Amino acid sequence: MKRAIVAAVLALLVLLVVLMLLPVSGFSRGARNRCRYNMGLIGAALGEYAAHHGGAFPPSLKHLVPKYIDHEETFVCAMDHATYTYVPGLTTADPEWVVVVYEPEPYHESRRFVLYRNGEVELLDDGEFEQKLKAGRDEPREP
Repeated sequence: MKRAIVAAVLALLVLLVVLMLLPVSGFSRGARNRCRYNMGLIGAALGEYAAHHGGAFPPSLKHLVPKYIDHEETFVCAMDHATYTYVPGLTTADPEWVVVVYEPEPYHESRRFVLYRNGEVELLDDGEFEQKLKAGRDEPREP
């Protein structure tokens, strides 16, 4: 009888721990999906802006509101509420893989989202991120 009660109590404790952890992992996954979605929206808006401005991207992301993006909240990471970092001065003539927007810190399991000039969004660890960001800066640009 005592073993049955102990087993029932342990099972209940395990169930409670699992239920407490589900919202955390669900939030993390939801925040990651939201950040990827926001980056995609920014990429589409930058492309549309560039199409209307001779291939030039805006001086800042705020120039996309409200014509290309409805709300400035799109520029904020859902995980940490930090504003994405924008690399100004790029155009559609820059290489497709140049980083245009990125998260300032690796909020998603030690990785961060980046948006490339071609609109692709990728989740990178710090080593990959530093390499891609540096490669874009070192690449000669067309005048």
